[in-house]
Amino acid sequence: MFAVLLMLAVVAAHEVVTGEAAMVASWADELTSARSVFREFVRRSNGVLGPREIQLAEAQLSDHFSESEDVLARLEGLNTQFPNDIEVALRLADAYSRYEQVDRGLELFESLLERAPSNPSRLNALGFTLADVGRDLDRAEILLRREAGLCSARVAVPLMRPSGPKYVKRASAT
Repeated sequence: MFAVLLMLAVVAAHEVVTGEAAMVASWADELTSARSVFREFVRRSNGVLGPREIQLAEAQLSDHFSESEDVLARLEGLNTQFPNDIEVALRLADAYSRYEQVDRGLELFESLLERAPSNPSRLNALGFTLADVGRDLDRAEILLRREAGLCSARVAVPLMRPSGPKYVKRASAT
């Protein structure tokens, strides 16, 4: 649902703001337009989306435009409001990891995995984050293999991240 809302807002904003001149100004205008379109969508939706869903969608919209401070502020606020919401915590940990707060992201991923050590999405998230930042690659591989084993019992799913396939790179022992 969030992805659909986000794409609608981005597409609408892209149509509103055109031209290749002044790319930086255009990017800011696109973000402003996307937020405006999203707010209008929420207004017209007659309460279909709750406050949590609206905040998550707004964080995702900010993330699309690499507005790291806004993304982190929104997700931290949601994590405070909904401390047992795993989706919010996973998104926050991922945002920390991508926005130069890797240690905080890894710490949050670790705490989530401790609470459910056989949860495929948590194994995947921590495994890929460790691999992405080049830390503890042996453990990253173990986590991702465990996740793949759990998933393959149900459905054959490639190991993928939203940005596309990733592979654990191992240093040679020479």
